Amino acid sequence: VGLIITCLTDNVNRANADIKAICNKKDVKMASPGSVIFQFTKKGKIEVDGILDEEKVIETAISADVDEVEVEEGDVEGTSVILTDVSMLAGLTEALDSNGIAGKPSLAYIPNALVDCSDEDVDKNLAIIESFEALDDVDQVEHNM
Repeated sequence: VGLIITCLTDNVNRANADIKAICNKKDVKMASPGSVIFQFTKKGKIEVDGILDEEKVIETAISADVDEVEVEEGDVEGTSVILTDVSMLAGLTEALDSNGIAGKPSLAYIPNALVDCSDEDVDKNLAIIESFEALDDVDQVEHNM
C-alpha cells in the first residue's frame, strides 16, 4: 500500500523525526521521495455536504469552461466529492458557489489504481494512517487501499 503524507510544519526536522518514529514503531517501510507519487494523480477536490445532482454540477462546470469534472460519493455518508483538474479548481469553486453549491476546496492525490488487501491488512493500515493523522504537523494522508 502506498501512502502520501502531506505535512504543514515550521520544523521539518521534527515532522520528519515524528514520521520516522511511527514507521519504526509500526514496522512500516519509508520509501524514498518520488517512489510512490507516480501511483497517484494530483487533482482539485471539492467536498460538499449533501448528495449532489451530477447533471447540475456538469452543467455548472461547462458554463465555467471546466472540461474535466467527476462527482463521487463522499467518504462520510450524505456528502459528495467533486474532482477536477488542479488548474480549474478555483473557477469551478466560484461557479458552484454562485449556483448555491458551497464546498470546501483542496488539493488531493487520487490513486490511479487501488490495491486489494485482506481484512487484517486493511485494519493494520488504517491504524497506521490514524497514527500519522494524529501528528500535529500532518495535514493529510492519502492512500491507494
